[in-house]
Amino acid sequence: MNPEDARKAVEALSKSGVSIDGSHINVSMARPKGHPDSKSGRIGRTLYVGNLDYNIEDWQVEEYFNQLGEVDRVTLPKSPEGRGRGFAFVMYKTLEGAS
Repeated sequence: MNPEDARKAVEALSKSGVSIDGSHINVSMARPKGHPDSKSGRIGRTLYVGNLDYNIEDWQVEEYFNQLGEVDRVTLPKSPEGRGRGFAFVMYKTLEGAS
């Protein structure tokens, strides 16, 4: 299938409203490799930050890393009890921000 055929298929499926087993699903084009919002683009803009205090809050991590570049998102995994797990993922808005 060429890109134009894929676009036509997505357009047709989006208009008709696709559902599987009664659940409505969204159909869209995948982002090209290297696009800032593709999987590889997000990975390239994301830093792993380890050895954090278990009581640190996401806003504290964001505040610190904003000094280096504009932060898009901070993910601070928590235990089932709500305590930090000692690491975070910091995603910058641009690849240059993460460099």
